[in-house]
Amino acid sequence: MARLEQRPQDPHQQVPDFTPETLAVPTEAQLSAARAMSFLGEMQIISSLANDYTDSHVGIRRKSHVFNGERKHLYRYAFEGLYRLYDSAKTLTDISVCEQTYENDGEVFSQLLDRSWEKLASTSDILGNAVSLSTRDRSSIAIKSILFCRGNVPLQYKQKLLETLGYKPQTIMNVAESAAWTAGLVLPGDLFLGVAQSIPLFFDPRVQLDSPGAKEIVAFAYIIDALALAYNTYQNVKDVHNPKLEACPNFFATSLYLLMKKLFPTHKSWQDLLVILPSIIPTIVSEAALYPLIYLPNVGVPITVTRNIFSAANQLVNERVARGMYRRAEFIKG
Repeated sequence: MARLEQRPQDPHQQVPDFTPETLAVPTEAQLSAARAMSFLGEMQIISSLANDYTDSHVGIRRKSHVFNGERKHLYRYAFEGLYRLYDSAKTLTDISVCEQTYENDGEVFSQLLDRSWEKLASTSDILGNAVSLSTRDRSSIAIKSILFCRGNVPLQYKQKLLETLGYKPQTIMNVAESAAWTAGLVLPGDLFLGVAQSIPLFFDPRVQLDSPGAKEIVAFAYIIDALALAYNTYQNVKDVHNPKLEACPNFFATSLYLLMKKLFPTHKSWQDLLVILPSIIPTIVSEAALYPLIYLPNVGVPITVTRNIFSAANQLVNERVARGMYRRAEFIKG
């Protein structure tokens, strides 16, 4: 534990010493990329150590669902413990309290961290050489950051990444709200659509795609759904561009926008694209997968029309939430 106790201050709080004589000074985008790279490096090492702990306790032989659930639980337990101990050491807080929290595992976690301390310390090296990060490097860091935010990582660490990039506590709170709305809207919305498109099955409609007016009705339903999707997406873009909010009810759109805003601050179109894509892709992919149902005899057309009408209603519910977030931000913080 000696090495842990000698840990200096948080490297993310260190500011590289750029003197007036320095010929090349990093841009804000390069500094943000360096901070993200350093943080992701720490996460990768701690994740590897958590896997080592998990493997040593449950092995890697069985692949049952029960075993996978047990492994996931142990991995998260180890990751949380390792990170808490590491964070306590690097911020010079009392690590003994953290060790006592995990009892015997506290010493195991300390030994694992000691074994990788040099690697962990080296993740901050890039902070003093941020000027070397090219556009390609920042693109690579952006991709890794996006995958991290989309991965099965607890929300608090995704928020920590955004904190590392320099976002204020209020923005981080808005990100948490965005994640909550995403969880609260996606699953009920999917269940809503699943039930809705089964409604025609109870009425035996007997409508074929070549029936008079059928194609026109299908086209109308698709147009309604597309317009609602576009309206919801527009509101998401409007929400993230609001400096008092910088978030929308779609967590993936929110996190990708915030990442891109720091790593590529001058590329406004890229920032908007990473709000638009997460807003529309789930609906497009879902519709593409379900489109063949239209060819089912008798019920294919009614199912498709019903699904698109209710999908449009679902989009309007999401838009309503996004508009509510926008208005509340304007009212409370205005």
